[in-house]
Amino acid sequence: MLLPDKIDPRATVHKQVPVEIEGREVLVDEWVAPLVEWLNSIPGVTTVYSCQGFRAYDESGCWGGMAPYISLRVDSIDTLGKLYNLVGNDVPSSIPPTILVVDDAIVLRFERPEQLEFYVKCKFEGDR
Repeated sequence: MLLPDKIDPRATVHKQVPVEIEGREVLVDEWVAPLVEWLNSIPGVTTVYSCQGFRAYDESGCWGGMAPYISLRVDSIDTLGKLYNLVGNDVPSSIPPTILVVDDAIVLRFERPEQLEFYVKCKFEGDR
């Protein structure tokens, strides 16, 4: 059971910011916005869903929050290969997301919100 006083206040409502995807402005969670913008700038990649996740801990201090993710589609196997290489570039080897195939989408999944925060910082702010 998750304790209400241990749930991150961002768990229920994340601040969202506008991002342009295929000529449309959509709102995405603030922490994933730089990554969503970057992914959509790669030819052949379109993001579909995303969430910055949330932190929560049970009575014993074990993490039980929701993992951050970005779900996307690619137009070819070549694009998927390019994406796979780009996701791991410019970041320490311990922090790239797991890349999963779920139904007809590719999912970039981070273990915890802290991993997403560090990945975005490394990828876009150059701090490693």
